[in-house]
Order: sequence, then structure tokens, then C-alpha cells
Amino acid sequence: MMHLMAHSYARVSSHHQTISSPIGLIRTLQFSTSFSNDGKTVISIFEFQPTSTPTVHMLSSFPIPPQSGNFYFSSVSFHASFVTSAGVTIFDIQNSKLLLQVKVPNNQLTLIGGFSPDGRFFACGISYYEICIWQNIPTGYMPWTSLRTRLSFYWFQWSPNSISILCKGAEGIQLLCPDNHPTSLSPNKTEHNKKDQKHLVTYSADKAYIATAQQTHGVITIIDCVLGSPLQSINTKMRIQDIKIVGNTIFVVDRCKLVSWDLKAGGVVHGAHGAGRVIANITPAIDACMEYLALSHDCSQIAFGKSRTLYLYDLETQKTFSRAMGDLIHSVQFSSDGHQLWCGTYETYYMGLDIAEDWSSAKITKGDSKAGQLLFGCASPHGYHVGQWVEDSRGKKLLWLPPNWRRSSWRDELKWDANFLALIHGHYTEPIIIEFPLPAAI
Repeated sequence: MMHLMAHSYARVSSHHQTISSPIGLIRTLQFSTSFSNDGKTVISIFEFQPTSTPTVHMLSSFPIPPQSGNFYFSSVSFHASFVTSAGVTIFDIQNSKLLLQVKVPNNQLTLIGGFSPDGRFFACGISYYEICIWQNIPTGYMPWTSLRTRLSFYWFQWSPNSISILCKGAEGIQLLCPDNHPTSLSPNKTEHNKKDQKHLVTYSADKAYIATAQQTHGVITIIDCVLGSPLQSINTKMRIQDIKIVGNTIFVVDRCKLVSWDLKAGGVVHGAHGAGRVIANITPAIDACMEYLALSHDCSQIAFGKSRTLYLYDLETQKTFSRAMGDLIHSVQFSSDGHQLWCGTYETYYMGLDIAEDWSSAKITKGDSKAGQLLFGCASPHGYHVGQWVEDSRGKKLLWLPPNWRRSSWRDELKWDANFLALIHGHYTEPIIIEFPLPAAI
């Protein structure tokens, strides 16, 4: 046991070494420690010798510039890595040479890492769904590849032959096989935080066309529902908050303006990469710090919420109405008939108000979980239920959902529109949209 002085800390990395002897192979345990104290970091390598006294012997010790974070060591290359929530640093401990220093921006995780057993690679999990790998070359480390996982993970380990990586998470285990050739993707440019933003999905009235986008990102894709293939994309150059299709027009809103693009007959976007028509500049009405925003079904009103207050902005009158809801708001939605404005809260499942010019005396309606799930699109109006299976109202199993499609809580993770189910959690590369038969056809 190592005793730690005040204001000092130690990190340990262990490895086994096999040596030859006249009686066969003897497997010995070696381990390395990184000890920091008084602004100094020293990496020491020890060997456990159970037949000797003392049983632990120091083999070598190397000072390096002061470091912090999770410590990993390769006994093949004598390289040491230090991983923090901000990035990765790798040293050659024999000469204190800095081999890699890379930052991971906008990251809230404690990163995990590990050298491959052959010393050729270093891997680091930069999110719950991505592992970046660097290759050890004579001049340092270069980006090799980036692996995207289907399931979230919190731990991984290289295989003994360094050709695969085993990941473990709450949803299951995965075996990843890095490519034999490097990709051009660099962790500095990886949009790993993009997955945190959910997808937006809207349909034309006849359900012939579907528009999808990722919240706060600027590209909209128009999909032919019959063919199941994209027709064209619109680069809005906006931080999109919501989208709607009304007639032959698609409306897009962010925290600054409401913009529209015309759709040709057949659903093909006209002027897809050109500027849309600005319907209204809404910056004076909407605080840039507003957290939740939604378009009404006819795009004549914009609802938004912040903290415990619900707001409604009318585009024609340019008036803003507000009402304190009492509970913290986590989502905003118009009712299916468009006559009420609803907000999901953390204390109750949902609360609602009639849309009117005077909200001061309007009664606040509170609903239970079952009704709230139907209102917010978590349950189908036709009685479909989503769990490990999608079941109809009679309990008949229609579709088994793979584990990586499932969520522990479906709130704000899926959207029903008639018999169309959209899985909109942000870790999907694209939203998963499934059309089920209408109840009469079952």
C-alpha cells in the first residue's frame, strides 16, 4: 500500500511480463506509478517478486513535467499518457519528450484511454459513443481513426493482439475492429457533442414527404416517404429550433428569425442552397437565452419557455404573452387541435393553457403521465406502445427494437404522428422513421 502525503497523489498502471527459465515460463507482475508532489511528477516502474524481501523492487524512475489526470503506461514503448476531461497528453518518459497534446473541446466527461499491448496505438473515449485512436510513429502520434459505437459505453480495453477493442456499457458489450488504414478524421474536428442535440421531424399533410434536421444545426433533408430516399437538402445556415411543412412551404425558426422555402410540385426543394424568404425577425421578442421553442401548426405563432415561464409570440400582431407556470419547464408543444399551449415540467408531467390574448386569469391545466405521453407524442393516438417491442392496442407485437434503438425513458426521445414513429434521440446519425399499418389494416 502506498502512503500519500498531503497535496500529493499517485496513479498506478500495471502490466505482466513473461520471462524464460529452465523450468518453463514464469509470469511476473510489473506496475508503474505516477506520483506528483510539490509541482513534480515522477514515473516509477516496479516489479513484484514474491520470493524476495522486500517483495516489491523499483526497476527505474523517470521525472517528467508536472501532469494530472488518468494515467496510462506502455511498457513496450515507455510512453505515458495523462487523460483529463480537456484532452490527452503523451510523453516519452525516457527523455521527457512531448509526443502528443490534443484538446477535446466542449467535453463534460472524464475521458478514458489505453495503449494497445503492442505499443502501436493509443485510444481514448472522447464521448459515450466515440473512440479516437492515434498511431505511434517516430516523430510522435498521428490521428489514425475514429470509431463510432452503436451502444453507449463507459469502459473499453484492447484485445491482447491489439486488433480489436471491447467496449462495455449499460446497454451491452460491443467488439470494435479498427480499420487497417487510417482515416482523415482528427479528434480536434470531431463533432462528438453533436449527438446531444435531438432530431427534428415534420411531415407534409398527406405524409408523402418528411423533413428532418438536427436541432441547432443548419441542414434540412427532404425525404420521399414512398421511396424512403432523400430528395434534396436545404442549407439554412441557421441554428434551427423547429421546422414545419404547411402546404408547399417549409418553415424554419431559430432564435432570431422565421424563414420559409418553397417546395415544388413533387416535393423537390426550390432554391435549396439559396436564401429563404424571411417571414419575421423575432429577436426583439425572443430572448436569446430561451431554452425551448416551438412553431404552431400553421406557423402563425411561436411558443417558447424559460425556467418557469411560458411565452407565446403572435407573428401577425407582434405581441408576446407570458404566464408563470410555477414548475420548471423542460419542453414546449402545441396541442393537436392548436387551441392550447402545453409545456412539460419536471414536477408534473405536463401543464397547459388555452391560447388567448389574456392569460392572467386563464386556468392552468395539469395532466398525468398517461395523457402527457399522448400529448407530447410519446404514445400513438392509435394505441401503439413502445418498449422493447412496438405493440398495438391489443398487445400484438409488431416490431422488435434493437437495444441501441431503445431508451431508458422515452420522454422527448420519440415522436408519433398518426402511424409514423420517429426515434429522434441525438446519438442516432439520422432519425429512425418507421411507418406502421393503420389499425383498420391490422
